[in-house]
Amino acid sequence: QQHNGPQMDPVARAKFTRLLLEKEADVNCQDEYGRTSLSLACELGHLDVVKLLVQFNANPDVSDAWGNSALMYAAYTGHSHVLEFLVRAFKRMGMRLDRTNQAGHSAIQVANFFGHDQCVQALNSGRRGVVNTHILQFKRSVETQWKGWLRQTLKQHPGEHTHTFKIK
Repeated sequence: QQHNGPQMDPVARAKFTRLLLEKEADVNCQDEYGRTSLSLACELGHLDVVKLLVQFNANPDVSDAWGNSALMYAAYTGHSHVLEFLVRAFKRMGMRLDRTNQAGHSAIQVANFFGHDQCVQALNSGRRGVVNTHILQFKRSVETQWKGWLRQTLKQHPGEHTHTFKIK
């Protein structure tokens, strides 16, 4: 995971975020790839910013150009504390935890593939009564499709993904 921006201490980051939001910055604004502040904060594991964005009505279902939601970015990077918060905050609003990206993968499949067991557990806690045995059955399929999708995306957009997924 790479991030080429300046690093802020958590207190300054929260104050700066709050200031922008109080000055009516668009909480769901998307960059040229469809990424939102919420998806970036989830990817970087900045729970303080995630909480502020949610407080200011950030939409967790906004997806980027590849269909990845904020949940998927937190699952990819292994930030279970962020996932736990999002599941609690949006569960009552009907957030779909099984929603898939353009490659056909859900946040729980992404977390499972990258070995983020605590993330899988956090996502499972939001899926009352759902059995996820299909995850183990399709792990190899997910691995192949996910890596293929990432390779294709990186080939189509070289040099544009300095803050997104790496593949071996």
